[in-house]
Amino acid sequence: MQDLTKLIRCDSDDLPENLLGLAIRLENPGKNNPHSAIFIRYNSQNYLFHFTGNGQKVYLTTAINNDWFLFKALTNVNFFIPSIFAHFRRIKTKSKPAYFYFYGGGLFDSNGDYVDNEGLPNYMTCVGFCLAALKQTLSTDLLKFDEWPSGKIKGKPEDFVELFYKKKVAPNYPDISLELFSKNVRRISPLEYITAGFSDSFPASKTFVETSKQRIKESILHSINTWEYND
Repeated sequence: MQDLTKLIRCDSDDLPENLLGLAIRLENPGKNNPHSAIFIRYNSQNYLFHFTGNGQKVYLTTAINNDWFLFKALTNVNFFIPSIFAHFRRIKTKSKPAYFYFYGGGLFDSNGDYVDNEGLPNYMTCVGFCLAALKQTLSTDLLKFDEWPSGKIKGKPEDFVELFYKKKVAPNYPDISLELFSKNVRRISPLEYITAGFSDSFPASKTFVETSKQRIKESILHSINTWEYND
């Protein structure tokens, strides 16, 4: 049986019949361009649930052999996997997220509808999607998202957020101000997301993530190098 305290390949078979975890993929291992997903094992079948900015689609698909996905099992919470799998299927059917560096604490409710306490739109990255999809299941946030910097995105132009707001948000959501939108603009990376899965309790703090993510990154790269060698 796989050690559930460590990173595991998403195409592994030596696992419990039902399991939930946080997954990460390096699209191009040499360039370290990561993507996040939720791993769910249901009736001994491995699935990946995720949102892609490219095409802005939600996927619930079986894990493919030799894809660059690894996951960290969530072992500190009790789950009823059949209900969670059904919840993910409802989200896939009903959700229509749009891509942007944004997360304000919204969630997908039991009907699969996106709900935000401030009425904010369903903009999100692959990580934001996973956070929103897991929140109903965890009955709390995976991590303390509001501890991450907001308002600007590192590496983007100074007016990046304002231009997006004027072009995409204001015409469709006239009641949402630039100030309200900007305070929830933030980027939580896939590495930070999977690092939160190693916390003993949720929501994981930014301090825990910051002090742990280099170790997790090294473990990811080691796992991929070993994987490549073995194949």
